[in-house]
Amino acid sequence: TLFPYTTLFRSPYEFTMKNAQIERIPFYIEMGKDVLLAWCHLPEHPTDHAVLICPPVGHEFVNSYRGLRHLADGFAEKGVTTFRMEYQGVGDSSGLDTDPDRLQKWLDSIERTVTFLKEKCNIQKISLLGLRMGATLASIVSNKIEIENLMCWVPVVEGRRYIREMLALQKTGENADLDVDSTTLEGGGFLITRETMNEMLSLSLTKIIPNAKHVFLFNTDDLPIPNQLIEEWSNQNFQFTHLTLSGYASMMATPHNSKVPHFAIEEITSIKISGNEIDKNIFLALKNFQQTSFDCYTYGSTAKESTDAGGFPITEILCEIPNTPLFGIFSLPLLRDTESKPTVLLLNSGSVHRVGPSRNYIYITRELLSLGFKVFRLDFLGLGDSINPNLDKENDPYMPESLDNIQQTICHLKEKYSINEVILMGVCSGAYSSFQFALHENEEVVHEIIPINPLTFYWKEGMSLDFSPADY
Repeated sequence: TLFPYTTLFRSPYEFTMKNAQIERIPFYIEMGKDVLLAWCHLPEHPTDHAVLICPPVGHEFVNSYRGLRHLADGFAEKGVTTFRMEYQGVGDSSGLDTDPDRLQKWLDSIERTVTFLKEKCNIQKISLLGLRMGATLASIVSNKIEIENLMCWVPVVEGRRYIREMLALQKTGENADLDVDSTTLEGGGFLITRETMNEMLSLSLTKIIPNAKHVFLFNTDDLPIPNQLIEEWSNQNFQFTHLTLSGYASMMATPHNSKVPHFAIEEITSIKISGNEIDKNIFLALKNFQQTSFDCYTYGSTAKESTDAGGFPITEILCEIPNTPLFGIFSLPLLRDTESKPTVLLLNSGSVHRVGPSRNYIYITRELLSLGFKVFRLDFLGLGDSINPNLDKENDPYMPESLDNIQQTICHLKEKYSINEVILMGVCSGAYSSFQFALHENEEVVHEIIPINPLTFYWKEGMSLDFSPADY
């Protein structure tokens, strides 16, 4: 049968997850004029030795988002206080692809996050775990801050090779003929300016000697082993461990095809991270940092175009919908006439979390904010940070609960923020959900829908996520 509709849940979700004892707390960290988003994965008995996960950038950030969330849970399940972070200009943090000094700002983001955790959470010891570019950044930062362990998972060993990989990705897309010698590179849907390219080209991990007590290098069984790096690091004054782990390629697949690398997570989280137990309430106080304000810039092809257009102040609020596992971010423009403007509810595209494909939901949100619209970016159940109580059913872009999720979010917006007019917007499966909600629900505050590039208007279990029914 075709799935267009389900009845609304009448009771709160029952949490039966393996890791239900973990509390996940989103919070903001101010860094000068910028704002960084971070997550705390809090075990029942937290300690003062924390693991900070440094993610990749670009399309690898989006593709690995689910896997790294599971990794953070895996550490927390074993009693390790764990944090995820997002660099300036990446994910939900402020900033644009066209910003100058991106590499330095990513490094500054790690340093600022560590400083914040020590100041606000009484963290005494830090271990860094980085994936891809995050591992390279963490290696550099290890020479600026004191860390216990450095864990590098398939790091970017040579910036030149990384740029070649991005160029190869570009040649599979619409910008295959773009002249990278004179302009920008677009790898996997993410813009890399000439300045950022030059910064990346200078990276060579074999020339970086990490400063940590124990350095771990995790490579994958489906990529060449970095023998030169292993040889270089094996002869240093730190304890060095090299492991080959499976599951990397499937974790880094496009979000709707990605798989959680459970074996790799088990191996990584078996590393001993010892610390002294500290008061859990210290971490619960991070909930005081769930609202922030910063100057927002709309997207331009260059940093100058963005800044010339002028920044404008906005407020963003991290929202957990009461009595549900749902998470979203509510963005409101300041100093703009918003009284007569509706709120746009942005719905997940495929299995990509709330930043949208190629981070486009961030750019759409900032354009709408510049016009005076309020925007709520929602993670459906089982996507992003809306944890499905049944982990076997997560990562489904056409989950049967999507209409319920929309209704629950609208109820929250009406009750807490007195919202009385909503526009539903989404790409692909988000377009499908907006259409089905308008078709089957009689919600008076939904005045319009803006479905963008829907794969189908009627979904049947087993249909391909990669091809339109018209292509069958």
